[in-house]
Amino acid sequence: MSSAQQPALPVLPTPVFDNASELDALFFNSIDPYQSGFHVVVAKTAYRIGPISVEPESHGFARLSPLDLSHPAALLATEDVHYDDNLRHSPRWESDLAPYKPACDVIVLAEAHAPGGRAVGQFSAQLLVQGAPAHVPPNTPPDVAQNVRGAAAAQPAQSAQSAAPASAPFRGAVLINKTLDLFGPRQFVYRQRQWHLTTPQPVAQVALRYEYAAGGSCMVTPQDAFADHVPAAERLPAPDPEHHAIAWQVAETNPTGIGFVRHWYWQASGLDAFPAPQIGYPHAPYDVAAFERTLNGGAMPEPASFGAIGRGWLPRRLRVGQVDTKTEWAEHDIPLLPLNFDFAYWNASPLDQQCRHLQGGEQIRLRNLCPASHPACRIDASGAQLIDLSLPEQACVLLVGIAGDQLRIEPLAIDTVVIDLLQNTLALTWRIALPVESTITSLRLLHATEPAQLARLAELQALSTHHTPSGKA
Repeated sequence: MSSAQQPALPVLPTPVFDNASELDALFFNSIDPYQSGFHVVVAKTAYRIGPISVEPESHGFARLSPLDLSHPAALLATEDVHYDDNLRHSPRWESDLAPYKPACDVIVLAEAHAPGGRAVGQFSAQLLVQGAPAHVPPNTPPDVAQNVRGAAAAQPAQSAQSAAPASAPFRGAVLINKTLDLFGPRQFVYRQRQWHLTTPQPVAQVALRYEYAAGGSCMVTPQDAFADHVPAAERLPAPDPEHHAIAWQVAETNPTGIGFVRHWYWQASGLDAFPAPQIGYPHAPYDVAAFERTLNGGAMPEPASFGAIGRGWLPRRLRVGQVDTKTEWAEHDIPLLPLNFDFAYWNASPLDQQCRHLQGGEQIRLRNLCPASHPACRIDASGAQLIDLSLPEQACVLLVGIAGDQLRIEPLAIDTVVIDLLQNTLALTWRIALPVESTITSLRLLHATEPAQLARLAELQALSTHHTPSGKA
């Protein structure tokens, strides 16, 4: 937005919100880049994971026990949280107060464990999500419908290197199938005028944090012994005010990682060994060839993990769009979204951990993401540790009150799944973005879990669909 006078923001009606559920929930209004308004309701369900259910029809799935509002996992996250409560570290999870997500994030907080707990140099871990056929995301904000749906549809096809889908009782389409390679500590070492990648040391577990993935920075401060050897072309015009760095270059895809080295830093430091990433993609290894490309100014391979990526990292921050500068601000001016803002910015997971919105009943398999002692773990024929989850069949809906004593039902969808195996919890964030209508007078949130409740809601929703006011399909 330029220094010209800001256009007046729309005055959005605020219907009465009644949280008639047992869930933590919030209502707020938002606007899209074209200042069209929509009502947002977000709610959360959470569960304790395990042990394995003993019912014969459970097929080895872990039991999911509902958590009430006394447990932190059942509360909406109102701020971003980073590992070690340090903003310079990778994100652990993000605030739930996004206005709309065009796809569902599936995030896993865990440590990868080698099969059988035996220390090895390399092993793999997998996240698999399967479910019913895709459906159109509900209640897309009207003026950005094509934009956000296009972002969700543009997700890349799963790698041919990914592990095969799980066998029965898993069913439905494969929504996410992601496999990562894990390594023990290893280094890029320069000897005999060549770079070499050392054999990884045996490990039994690897923390799944971006600090161990491809990325990092080359920072030099005046206190570094080699500060005087930094070329003038690489020096900052003035020392960084926070870190007092005189030279600083970062991997913008993951500033927290390891393995990012530029030629000038190598030459100035005199070092002949640098740590290599311990997490990577099977189809894009960070090998000597990739390290040498990075050394000579090339891009690094995509950082690999199962967690959330930073808001300011590439390519995510590009989805904000073109932010115009404004030099003069009036008292009541507020920043507006750029016209080319992509709502996919609100999705925190890597693209290969995004899928269509979930609705309950989907199955999730976690392979080698827990120790054998985990109460929900079972061991497969290959010796790998498995946790199988089936998202509970349930529904979160809004009863939308319309002027003239009319009602219609609008379903919320699951757009965030956080599987925290460090705390042994599963959290589901439900959301709806409902275009503003002047005739909407009230919004009442209901949560149904019993089969009879779900059947009755389905009947009411069918009736509601046949009596929808014009303009709503």
